[in-house]
Amino acid sequence: MSDFFLEIVFYAKEGQQAELRMDLQALAEASRKDEGCKRYDLFGDQADARRIVLFEQWVDEASQQRHLQTVHVKAFGANGGPKIEKVEHTYKLAQVG
Repeated sequence: MSDFFLEIVFYAKEGQQAELRMDLQALAEASRKDEGCKRYDLFGDQADARRIVLFEQWVDEASQQRHLQTVHVKAFGANGGPKIEKVEHTYKLAQVG
């Protein structure tokens, strides 16, 4: 079985990018402890501070799906979700090389 990768590109509401980053950082810190999590990293767009990229790596898709039911993901939805203007892209990825 190969690892499961996910990339999500968030675009923060105007003036909410710093708070959204803090919410995502708290989510990432908790998520890195989830069973099956191998990587949970945040990246900021150097050209646009409102764009934040989340990159996840899991042992399998089932682990990532269980992660979605955790308290910290639900808390992020309630607290961080309103600070997101849009989700620009979501990619489910498989390593090819």
